[in-house]
Amino acid sequence: MFELPSGDDSPEGLSDELPIVLEGETAEDFRAVLKYIYAPPIQVQIESIPAAALPEMISVARFSHKYAMDHWKSWALEVIGLRVTSLDLLPTEYLQPLYSLLILLEHGPSTRARILERWCDVVEKNNLSIIPVLAAADAGEAFYREGLVAVYCIEIRRWEKGASTFTQTLIRNGVSQIYFQRMHSGQPSHVADARVEPIPHP
Repeated sequence: MFELPSGDDSPEGLSDELPIVLEGETAEDFRAVLKYIYAPPIQVQIESIPAAALPEMISVARFSHKYAMDHWKSWALEVIGLRVTSLDLLPTEYLQPLYSLLILLEHGPSTRARILERWCDVVEKNNLSIIPVLAAADAGEAFYREGLVAVYCIEIRRWEKGASTFTQTLIRNGVSQIYFQRMHSGQPSHVADARVEPIPHP
């Protein structure tokens, strides 16, 4: 990947004035990758990686997936798998990037489902916007149904608790017209599962 043509006569990476540019990567993510690639073997033992390093593991997994670094992707996913056994102990800010990563990699359906359930629980209990959940699910078209059904259930329960109509509830929470159309009429098959069981009243 470092030998791709740069579009001029001077290849990237020969000097500080001509750095290698990795489009779409942040310096923070790249530092995380280099930290573990060049770490001594004792520091990359899976059992020794703390839960606090999960953001770095997400960066490593995403970066290695993009650049076909299969060994490091497998390593990062194994670390993540060990650290998400109890989602209640994880900081809530880890839920969105974890779910987005598993969507991107099409990995760990059972873990992904648990993360989505926990994330939606946090969103509902704290009356947060549903938009991040929809955006994350929409990024992986094959998994859009699970995110849409979860959000549909949240909005129905919010609707039942208040005096506003379902439409007003969606608008108040910033749902775009396209999402509203999908939930309300455009793709009824996506939300069929949400109507299988009665929605409990608080």
